[in-house]
Amino acid sequence: MNSGGKKYQSRLNAKTADLERCQQEHQINIATQLQIITDLPAKASVNQKLEQQNLELHNRSENMKDEVGTLKPRIKVLQNDPSEERNQVNELKKYGS
Repeated sequence: MNSGGKKYQSRLNAKTADLERCQQEHQINIATQLQIITDLPAKASVNQKLEQQNLELHNRSENMKDEVGTLKPRIKVLQNDPSEERNQVNELKKYGS
């Protein structure tokens, strides 16, 4: 082979090596993207479960707030009842003694 042919073959070999390297990089990228796409449904399912749990916890907390709001006045009434009863007993003791 003459020197021109050797240069051409050398350049051809370099281009072939570049193409093979690019092809390997593309295959790695495709494999990575495929793995990401494969993982998406599982991650979406986990996210949906977390969102559902979050919604349920929020609803529970709202219900508990409402329940506490209704119980507070009742507790006040119940706290006042014994003191009124005590006062009545004390009044009756005054007259009974």
